[in-house]
Amino acid sequence: MLDGLTKHGIAHFQPAEHERRARIGKYHHRPSGGENYPDVALRLRSFLGKLTRKAVGRSVLVVCHSVVVLVFRKLLECLSEQQLQAIDADKAQEVQNCSVTHYACDASAGKEGKLILQDFNRIYY
Repeated sequence: MLDGLTKHGIAHFQPAEHERRARIGKYHHRPSGGENYPDVALRLRSFLGKLTRKAVGRSVLVVCHSVVVLVFRKLLECLSEQQLQAIDADKAQEVQNCSVTHYACDASAGKEGKLILQDFNRIYY
């Protein structure tokens, strides 16, 4: 329904959906047939659970889109909804195409170690 539309396209072609998003907010808005941020977080929690069991001690590359990158940050850094929304709203932190967000395990952090953000949104030339 909204595939391929910018926010201006949604406002023009789907004004009721645009109004609903404005009322509910970007974070909780679930377009018809789509996902909102909490839906993505639920899916990623499941993925991270499997990943931590099956990839212990290995490096892993995950290729994904911007919303998934941001929700990974929320989960891995224990960000609040408001902190995530602030990052998402900051144009200077907008996830760039082909950018790299890198986490490394700090074995000394906590009982089982912790993934620590090393780099966010870095473009390699």
